[in-house]
Amino acid sequence: MIYLFKSLIRNFIRRPVINSINLIGLSVSLTLVIILSIYCYSELTTDDFHVNGDEVYLLKKESEGIYMPGILTETIKNKVPGLSSVIRITGSWEVPVFQVNNKEPITSDLIFADDDFSTQFRLVNPVI
Repeated sequence: MIYLFKSLIRNFIRRPVINSINLIGLSVSLTLVIILSIYCYSELTTDDFHVNGDEVYLLKKESEGIYMPGILTETIKNKVPGLSSVIRITGSWEVPVFQVNNKEPITSDLIFADDDFSTQFRLVNPVI
């Protein structure tokens, strides 16, 4: 084991540029593998806490929300086979700001959803 470290140090002293390039390449590639592994794990376990997690799909464009008129919900329920429910979720037009007297204003990100939202998104182990 000690011979291995001595050989490694001698090789590093003999060719420092090549060994530094190899060490930096190894560090960068290992960092990228760790980052991609964390990302893949978070993508694969996103809906694990839902009872109906395998039945949940999100209709959304990549960078912006898709506009769907509210009346289209009934058409989707009637025309698309195999759907148990269709839920519309939307945010507010502008960020609401609440302020009491002269205190610091509080901003809130409100999300509005249909009545079926609470029945469809039940938690496996709800926190009480």
